Amino acid sequence: MFIVYGRGNFARKIVTQQELGINPPNPDIKYFEFIQEYFHLFWIPFIGTDKGWYVRKKDDKLYHVSPQREAELVRIGGNPKMSLWAYTGSLILIAAMMVVIINMIVVKIEESYSRYLSDKQKEEERDQKWERIQHATLNDYYMLFWDGRKAAKVIAIKGDSLRLSVMRNFFPERPDTADVLTEFAEPAAERDSLWFSKQKLKGMLKGEESKWLEEIMTVTGGELKHYLSVKTEGYGPGYILYKVCTKNSVKILDMNDSLHNIKFSEPFPIILGRGGIALFQVKGDDAESSYRFDLFCEDIAGKKFTYRVNESIKKADHH
Repeated sequence: MFIVYGRGNFARKIVTQQELGINPPNPDIKYFEFIQEYFHLFWIPFIGTDKGWYVRKKDDKLYHVSPQREAELVRIGGNPKMSLWAYTGSLILIAAMMVVIINMIVVKIEESYSRYLSDKQKEEERDQKWERIQHATLNDYYMLFWDGRKAAKVIAIKGDSLRLSVMRNFFPERPDTADVLTEFAEPAAERDSLWFSKQKLKGMLKGEESKWLEEIMTVTGGELKHYLSVKTEGYGPGYILYKVCTKNSVKILDMNDSLHNIKFSEPFPIILGRGGIALFQVKGDDAESSYRFDLFCEDIAGKKFTYRVNESIKKADHH
């Protein structure tokens, strides 16, 4: 790349021969100029180098004046200070550097403030988790991390210590509560039973000893619903196929179908994970039949509840 640089000048003031009282005027002289010299880079003035009074002659060139003439010119035209215009490039460069520095300072301040807000939020979250650890209840679920991410369930509380049932299998990403509950609903899952002091768990909130307590989960009760699935064709004459669905993990233990009109697709107990479905058929040969029965269920926290199915079947429902 070719770099253009060199020296330049511009006139600050002009004094004529008449103003100096030169009479008759010298025909070889056009006028007198106060010249500001500068160093330029790509034609942009960067540094003022010199200044003084010169005479511009008819050949349009500048020539030095005698000390006596210079004194007269200073008396009439003055001796201006170095022009800022001669430092245009330097001023632009300084301004650009100041903009960059100010921008860096602003970015640092914003980053520092963001870290402050993030640290404050994390501290508040740790305080909330510590409060829940201090008031732990059975069937609380913790998401732990060391040698992989694993879920744990509080199965015993003794003084300031908690006994956790820790799953051996790992989760690649943080699961939601329903996924954890579903995993704990599987009886075949391998688990370790470990005691942790509450202070140890508090330290894990900050990752002490490279062990983390990432999350504390709240167990929600089981929810069931049922609805008509399909028409009866292919499922036996006189039967309508229904579905029982669950939002969270639920175990259906039994039912009290005294009239034996209900047929489930699998024997009890039926374990339904999150979004699980169990099929059952309802016998309804008449033009209109009513049926009612109770399902005895247990949610993942061990809480038992009863779900009542109470419906009327019309021929229009399944033709």
